[in-house]
Amino acid sequence: MTQITPALLDAFFLSRPRSRPRSFNHLIGVVGRLFEWMVEHDVIDRSPVTMKPRRRGNPRPPCILDLRTAQQLIERAAELPDQNNAPLRGPAYATIFSLLFGLGLRVGEVARLRWRDVDRDRNVLTIRETKFSKSRLIPMGPQLSQRLYAFMALRSQHLVSVTPTHRCFLSCGAGL
Repeated sequence: MTQITPALLDAFFLSRPRSRPRSFNHLIGVVGRLFEWMVEHDVIDRSPVTMKPRRRGNPRPPCILDLRTAQQLIERAAELPDQNNAPLRGPAYATIFSLLFGLGLRVGEVARLRWRDVDRDRNVLTIRETKFSKSRLIPMGPQLSQRLYAFMALRSQHLVSVTPTHRCFLSCGAGL
């Protein structure tokens, strides 16, 4: 282990050119974590990794849809044909995109929605396991709630039984 020096590691990193800063930074991170683990377990005294991550390029700007484009996306999604492993694909994606756009939910939040999270009496969704590990209540307007309820009714016709823990949107037994 004493033969692994900062200069040797720097030469190793530089001998593996990467086209993107993210890939280079990933390599540094993986090797760095290995040596951090060795320090924590008293295999070595300190990490020989001294290479600094590269600056990331300009982040891609977010794609923000205007109302007309979002409506077109939802309409096109509704036209998707069913497949053997994806029944109700059109209605599912139209409902998913409606929730994403209409409520500003994250993809993972929609993917984790379960039947128990839909409060039909109050037209409210309970979003669990959020990005910041908090649950929150999201009110729905009448059109969006009707779209979701119609999809859930259609989905329940294709399931043998529905339990509160069933995910609202399924694909081959998983989430989105």
